[in-house]
Amino acid sequence: MMSDILCEPRGGLGVITLNRPRRLNAFQTGMARQLDEALSRLAASAETRVILIRAEGSYFSAGGDVDFFKETVAAGPEAAQQAFAELVDAVHAVIQRLAELPVPVVAAVQGGAAGFGLSLLAACDLVVAERNSRFNPAYVGLGASPDGGISWMLPRLLGLRAARRLLMLGETPDAVAALDLGLIDVIAEPGELAANAEALAARLAAGPTLAYGRIKGLLADSARHTLPEQLDAEKRNFLASAASDDFQEGLQAFLTRRRPEFTGR
Repeated sequence: MMSDILCEPRGGLGVITLNRPRRLNAFQTGMARQLDEALSRLAASAETRVILIRAEGSYFSAGGDVDFFKETVAAGPEAAQQAFAELVDAVHAVIQRLAELPVPVVAAVQGGAAGFGLSLLAACDLVVAERNSRFNPAYVGLGASPDGGISWMLPRLLGLRAARRLLMLGETPDAVAALDLGLIDVIAEPGELAANAEALAARLAAGPTLAYGRIKGLLADSARHTLPEQLDAEKRNFLASAASDDFQEGLQAFLTRRRPEFTGR
């Protein structure tokens, strides 16, 4: 049976593919668990310097599988509550995993993303999207509140007012509007998504990955830190960076006017 998630290490680049194109890469519990396992496997490899999440088919991810929802509700209230709890736990494990990864994660989005698909790309560090993409929070249309950490991420990415507008009114911005909002980072022209996303991933893979991990941690902690706490955290991380091989390489490259060759050590 074909896996819903494909995982392909390519040296320093780890590629994860959402592989349910006939279902618009919609998630059910097993697929979410497979994604978490793939992320864990790549994170455990010392070779992994960047992760690229892409999708087969015409659409990045439609979020939760509506057929799964229909079958779950038909099983009765008690069974439905259990099944939905397992699904939410599985997708939340993915979001937590992404938040804790020390390496950058790039999402390559074609067609668009809805529901948990939107949560998934929001949890990635950088997002490249095709110009024809649209982004749909979707939850309010089902009479549901959101999951997948989107209520935590959108206010930080877009601001509280824009987050409220998207989630409560169910607005569906196109790629240009999403770029203006700060939901995505790069617009790719038709046919250029793979090349653009892989070029961005290669650029990150050649960079100081230890510093990237520290940057991710500092940004994540900034929301709960006071300014003095954040300054202390910056000091600790800078001193750790200054003791790394990458810092020595970066300094020598700057002084000798050459391109640095970082090793992630």
